[in-house]
Amino acid sequence: MRTRPREVDVLASFDRTGQVRPLRLRIEDDMGERTTIKVDRVILFEVEKLAGNIMIKYRCQTVIDNAERIFELKYERDTCKWYLFKM
Repeated sequence: MRTRPREVDVLASFDRTGQVRPLRLRIEDDMGERTTIKVDRVILFEVEKLAGNIMIKYRCQTVIDNAERIFELKYERDTCKWYLFKM
């Protein structure tokens, strides 16, 4: 599992209470090729403090090449940036 944080583009939905739910993410590999991954299910949702910043952690599930994959996204509220922590 990759544990180094990597900034990613995320398409998310927001409800009336401000709850954020990731729908899709786009990652870029070392060769510059972009891949879009659909978030099939959010397994875990929790708020944590990382280096003084409030981060919302999502453990998500998807299917890639007919295999179920678990990955972890974090959303930094102050900067509105998304990071892929584990895949």
